[in-house]
Amino acid sequence: MLKKNFPFIKQLDSQDCGFACLRMIGKYYNDNFHIENEIITGSNISRQGLSISDLKTISKEVGFNPIPVKLDFQKMVKNVQLPSIFFWNQNHYVVVYKITKSKIFVADPGFGKTVYKKEEFIKGWTQNGDDGIILVLEPTESLMSVKKNTVKAKMINLNYVTQYLKKHKIQFFLIALTLLLSSFIELIFPFFTQKVVDKGIIHKNINFIYLVLSAQIILFLSKISLEYYRSWLFMHISSRISFSIISDFLIKLTRLPFQYFNSKNIGDLTQRINDHKRVEGFLSQQLIQTVFAIFSVVVYSAILLYFSLNIFLTVLICSIVELLWIFSFLEKIRVNDHKDFSLLSKDQNKMYEMINSIQEIKLNNLEESKTRQWQSIQKNIYYNRLEKLKIDQKYQSYRFVSFFQTILVIFFASMAVIDAKMTIGGMLSVMFILGGISAPINQLITFVMQYQLVKISFERLNEIHNKKDEDNISTVNSLHETENIKFSNVSFSYDHKNFVLKNIDLLIPKNKTTAIVGVSGSGKTSLLKLILKFYTPQMGTIEVGNHQIDTINNQLWRNKCGVILQDSVIFSDTIKYNVSLEDNPDIEMLDKALELANIKTFVNSLLLKENTIIGAEGIGISHGQRQRLLIARTIYKNPDYIFFDEATNSLDSENERIIVDNINSFFRNRTMIVVAHRLSTVINADQIIVLDNGTIIEAGSHDELINLKGKYFSLIKNQLELGE
Repeated sequence: MLKKNFPFIKQLDSQDCGFACLRMIGKYYNDNFHIENEIITGSNISRQGLSISDLKTISKEVGFNPIPVKLDFQKMVKNVQLPSIFFWNQNHYVVVYKITKSKIFVADPGFGKTVYKKEEFIKGWTQNGDDGIILVLEPTESLMSVKKNTVKAKMINLNYVTQYLKKHKIQFFLIALTLLLSSFIELIFPFFTQKVVDKGIIHKNINFIYLVLSAQIILFLSKISLEYYRSWLFMHISSRISFSIISDFLIKLTRLPFQYFNSKNIGDLTQRINDHKRVEGFLSQQLIQTVFAIFSVVVYSAILLYFSLNIFLTVLICSIVELLWIFSFLEKIRVNDHKDFSLLSKDQNKMYEMINSIQEIKLNNLEESKTRQWQSIQKNIYYNRLEKLKIDQKYQSYRFVSFFQTILVIFFASMAVIDAKMTIGGMLSVMFILGGISAPINQLITFVMQYQLVKISFERLNEIHNKKDEDNISTVNSLHETENIKFSNVSFSYDHKNFVLKNIDLLIPKNKTTAIVGVSGSGKTSLLKLILKFYTPQMGTIEVGNHQIDTINNQLWRNKCGVILQDSVIFSDTIKYNVSLEDNPDIEMLDKALELANIKTFVNSLLLKENTIIGAEGIGISHGQRQRLLIARTIYKNPDYIFFDEATNSLDSENERIIVDNINSFFRNRTMIVVAHRLSTVINADQIIVLDNGTIIEAGSHDELINLKGKYFSLIKNQLELGE
């Protein structure tokens, strides 16, 4: 059944626009439409999002008949079925769901529903060209027949959040008790005011006035003490909940599969930390304060009803008008917050890029260009904040209703005093209650606003927590002996289309050294990452001895492996920690590792020696020193299987010769795989594998391959100047 109002779904990340567009159009045709997590995780989504080809493939999987077309505006209006997905600004997807003579109605998953004029739309869609790209989606019978999905995922979200609250039941009980006592104290004050006027002032009873004022002072001091204690409890709970939530979030992140991080920007992930803080504040403070705000409003309303029906109805009607006014702005606030999240994510990504690319920026005189790019993002953030200010100013005009409410209450109270239906003390009490009830009403309004924003944060966090952890079948939990590694007809693709490894049949013998060579892009590093279980091949099997590699516990297998990849990192910590990756390392083994990696002299020349902090927060080191420390890390680990990917390409020939000799001696009779382009590194390997365009074209020893005079011989002639 088609929806009259086109549904809007916000993209959760900067690269999630394609999936969000599919969800919107799917929901338009069938409210039960959903995309399974397996489809998302199995897609070729990258940091740049999905290509049109990928989006076409996925839309077909979920029940559409996709037709990619390239048309000009006039042909699009006449021929394209709406809603359809439009390629926007050459880096984004939007849904066009309605077109009139002068307006184009667009659902932008990044910012919300918007309306463009014809010229403005054509500029964004065609980038000032003649034609633009569209993915027309025709619903099939399978999409229209999708049944309602369970709400289990949403329940998981709620349980995930409430588990942190359950740990602090006693503290929440104490907070509730202090709020309850504070509310009763607040409610007593109006009656004290009435008695002071009606019995103390009118009857000139000074002793009664002293008595009531003393009681008020005691209650006031009690209220201050309760608020002080409650603030301390809030701080205590907030800190603990914040620590637990963010810790669990980071733990969940580390459990996600390697390919997940290839599709996420740093800004998207760090922004979720801010989402956690928003959720934590909402749960630990806003929620419980709102419960007692409702309690206070009910009691205050009952007291007002006791004094005057007209005053009660006035306050009730004005409060309802205020809430309706606020509700009318919720959609605009939600869209603005989505846009703010997206812009802040871009800002963080750009800053990260500038800081980490400062060398290239200076070498190519890009300072002004990169600064302008950053300034452009800041300008958009400023305009969005300005828009937020306009929205805030409009919705906060509800305060005019409060002012009008006060005038009406004074009028009705004054008339009640004149008609002798209310005493002057009663009138003052009513005004006191009017001032008191505004705070809980404002709390309710704040709660509604915060709930709208927290709901967005929940969506973004649940996208992480509902992700499937890295596959870890763990049927094999012990490996007592070093075994052969065998590839049987293995094919692998990062995007499920273009295979980087094709029909690989390979035996890597135990206790031997296997070298892998090949031109750039031939699949050498990809082969290593399959062995390390970072990815799973689409076809074929990898076995370690008699065990399929995907049945071996991930932690067990990686503990057995010592790895240096081209993008291996140095942590911002001491040399001692970077080599050992332990808080209390074996000093003797540490010294041996530094010595065999030929970097002990450098370490000893430093003032703090191995306690010197290196990395982003410490002293700078050269690429060669970095590689030698990584080699020392592998030696310290003393693994059964060693994988080196261009581990010595930044070393001079003298250092390389010394280190290679040390490695060959230390790791004698270990299983070693070496990806390299230097002859000195591979010449002594027991077997050399030559990869070309993802396939094995030659295999044998150095002498055998030289005599073959094939690809390896050609590479040797060119000094093996290759790369992955």
